[in-house]
Amino acid sequence: MMNDDFEAILSREDPARRTAVPEPGSYHAERLWSRVESGTIKRARRRYSRCIRRPLALTISAFGAVSAATAVAVFQLIPTAGPAGASVVLQRLAQSAAVQTAPALAQSQWLESQMSGSFLVSYDELSGGATPGASAVVDATVNDWSNSDTITCTQVSFDSATFSSNANEAAWQSAGLSVRPSPGPTSSCVKIVAADPNAAAGNGAGVVDVSSLPTTPSALEHALESGTTGIPGIDQFGSSAFGRAVGLLIAPTVGATPQFSSALLEAMSTLPGIQYLGQQSTHSGETGLGFSGSTDVGTTTVVLSQTTGALLEARNVDNRTYRTVVDELNHAFGAASGGGTNVVTAQWLDAASTPPQIVASLPADVNSGVTP
Repeated sequence: MMNDDFEAILSREDPARRTAVPEPGSYHAERLWSRVESGTIKRARRRYSRCIRRPLALTISAFGAVSAATAVAVFQLIPTAGPAGASVVLQRLAQSAAVQTAPALAQSQWLESQMSGSFLVSYDELSGGATPGASAVVDATVNDWSNSDTITCTQVSFDSATFSSNANEAAWQSAGLSVRPSPGPTSSCVKIVAADPNAAAGNGAGVVDVSSLPTTPSALEHALESGTTGIPGIDQFGSSAFGRAVGLLIAPTVGATPQFSSALLEAMSTLPGIQYLGQQSTHSGETGLGFSGSTDVGTTTVVLSQTTGALLEARNVDNRTYRTVVDELNHAFGAASGGGTNVVTAQWLDAASTPPQIVASLPADVNSGVTP
């Protein structure tokens, strides 16, 4: 005899007895999914594990074509695209993030991470003169090393500039900018000093100390909404809470724990206007879950690991948190000597190409000597 709860649910959700399959995000769908999550169907799953392992074969043989359609309907109740799904899926990712382990660094070890990206660069003015149309796309690889003494070193390697038109290239070169970057990667190191508000992003530092941020989701959500995290580079990261959350996902950080990572995702789940995009592929070929929201640069998208909640890729991002990239870009293409202003937008930042790893030392061409 089939479990009564499971049979009752199938009876109510049988497409042969209903005029429509419940729409994702509707009250009925959320109610049924809540019952699934609370264990109603999980209890039946333990008794009918063969059905779960081979759902299609067993469904067709035991229930017939109508019940096969029912099984499809039940699985479709997992949230798909839309704002209702965003909250549910982010909360699940928060649970996954909470059980991850934070790397334990010995005194002499460094946590190495790598991010590749494509940056849209536009110079408004150089050497006191306007530079209309001086814009290009520059791809880069960014390596970060952080240690237990809160020192973070960043090394940036740039590719040659590419242009959307001949006019853009002519304007770029007329402004005295080079098409090819200066030889070799550039690097810099910084030490986080808690008493110095400029040491945590926003003043060229690039690295963010999150150890003082709340790990209670509601408190962290309030800090993101009101711009009161106490980290200038995050609080000044545009006017949207989603933009500030993206800044925390992207920036190289120190002091992060699984509890903080979980709280950040759960805080994001309560922010208004976030859309769940379903599965997305990154530029490195990884697959994750996509979410988008409004920021100062338009619609920004993040792709998160569906197993850990970690950032895999971000798209259309204001690059104010990664100030190191902007500063080094100016030097690499000859803009620093004449001074000027530019606007840099990260078209995409892919963090999935090389997973973070613990290394014993810095590369020979990176000097960790910094002034505290």
